[in-house]
Amino acid sequence: MKKLLLSLALISVANLFAGVSKDTKAPYSGCSADPGFELWNNTSSPIYYSYVKGGGDPLQKGFTELKPNEKDCANTGKSNKAKLAIATRKPQFNDIIYIYTVTDNRNVYAKVITDKGRPKVVPQDSKYFGAQTEISGYPFKGNISVNDLPEKTELYTRATPSDIEKSAKELLVETAKPTATVGQIEALLARGAKMNINIQDDRTKNTPIMNAIKNSNLDVFKLLLKNNAKLDLKNIDNESAFQLAILQLCENKRSPKAQEILKILFEAGAK
Repeated sequence: MKKLLLSLALISVANLFAGVSKDTKAPYSGCSADPGFELWNNTSSPIYYSYVKGGGDPLQKGFTELKPNEKDCANTGKSNKAKLAIATRKPQFNDIIYIYTVTDNRNVYAKVITDKGRPKVVPQDSKYFGAQTEISGYPFKGNISVNDLPEKTELYTRATPSDIEKSAKELLVETAKPTATVGQIEALLARGAKMNINIQDDRTKNTPIMNAIKNSNLDVFKLLLKNNAKLDLKNIDNESAFQLAILQLCENKRSPKAQEILKILFEAGAK
């Protein structure tokens, strides 16, 4: 009888240890004990994420699906000009994407929660996190805080080459109109024109930002400049954006908008 009880006890202990061994294995392979990046989907729906370092654009990288309560990690080390993009479905053209720019020199152990019906990234706050599982774990050394995750939204604009070409040509046409609005130009940039924002007219060689300068369209000018429009290109008359701004001010000396455009160009070091 004693032998039977002893045998049963040994089986129970073996099963107990077998369970612990199973739980202490890393929940995913390929990551070190302190991988530098881990994302946990703490919502009831799948989410999609893209994480890049070194100043890259997460919208130009593929998105990875995370099912509810699923985690993923990467051996990235601490963040360096890192950005994290979150989507509620596999991104499609013009979907809203939530972008987080991570403060440098931080580990990124984060989770996605639902906040007022939309996803939100916050620091992980459980006692343990990372690839060592919730049994062994390790402390929050160097992890992000809420203040390290400023958020903005962008439209997913991974357009096809034909989308880019078509919308860029429309950008030239619209910016040449004195009545062009910021809303119209933003829509074209979102449809792919942003990828060819420095397109030059076949005949005049003017760029969209040159068109905005010639029309003293300050708001459109600022929008194009914000989206990295070049200032050093020349048109068919060998005129730069800065030179066009001078000519425009000469023709419209009392135009506050022409004055402001020239001031911005001067402060930007344009020639």
